[in-house]
Formats: sequence, structure tokens, C-alpha cells
Amino acid sequence: YEAVLKDDNTGGYYNSKLALACEMYPLTQLKTDKRFFVQPIRILFQDHHHEHEHEHEHHEKDKPYHQQDHQSNTSWIPHSNKTTALTTESILQILAHPDDSVSDLKLSLQNLIPLLEDRRRDRYGLATGWEIITTATWPDQIILGNHFFLSEYGIQHADLLHAVLQK
Repeated sequence: YEAVLKDDNTGGYYNSKLALACEMYPLTQLKTDKRFFVQPIRILFQDHHHEHEHEHEHHEKDKPYHQQDHQSNTSWIPHSNKTTALTTESILQILAHPDDSVSDLKLSLQNLIPLLEDRRRDRYGLATGWEIITTATWPDQIILGNHFFLSEYGIQHADLLHAVLQK
């Protein structure tokens, strides 16, 4: 148990200092800190009117969105987006559902973020050493808890979240 929760920079990727940093520092400061990598994520919710177009989808609606069978056979769209003249951040877009849990979202995302490929996995299969935070103005930015649903955080279609990874 102590080895899993070890709080130093020598072993593994998990470090409780990451969660503390996400709570203490604004997103702009996390982006400039060399200890962290910040990946913007645009959440796109599935269209509810498409759910009933195919007969086989009624039994799949209880599954997390990333586990459902979809015509496009993809759950993400890599995208370089210039939202303003001041930023050229590459924004990862991912399809989700408001009733997906944060851990479902993380399971979908972790295979799309190269820095997470070789990370140790926890008992749920999630890579360690990263958090997803809201983009609300600090100090209101929130670390999303793995066992909560996206809808519980008031996340809407096309909202921007950020994955913060400890390097």
C-alpha cells in the first residue's frame, strides 16, 4: 500500500503533488510548468436523435459511449483548432455521453495521449499520473473525480476540459 502511495519523484508516475498542483495553480501556470503536460480536450456529446435510428442501439444505451457500436467506428477526432488569434493549441475532440463516468472518459482518452502509453495502470485499467480538470477560471477549476458522471459536473456539449499529466 505504501509503495502505491509513495510521494516522491523516483518511482512510478503517480504523485499526489499533481492533484495538489491542479488545485493550487491556474491552468495558465500549469501549461508553462515543465513538470506537467496539458492537453486540451473538447467534449462532444452524441446526438440523441441518432440513438433511435438503428434498432440494435436500444440495448447498447446502457454501455458507456466509448464501448458502444457506432457507424463511424471511431470515438475521437484529432483536431488542430485556432479558437482565437492568440492560441494555436491542438485540441483533442472526443465523443462521449453525459451519463459516462469520468473513468469511462479517461479510458477512452488514455490510448490517444502518447505520454500515457507506458504508464502503470491502476486496478480499473486507468493510467496513473494524470487528472482531468475543468477550464473554469481558477480557483474554480475542478479536478474531475473518476467515479462521477460528466453530467454531475454540468459538462455540456462542446465544453473544453484539460488533461494534466505529470511528466
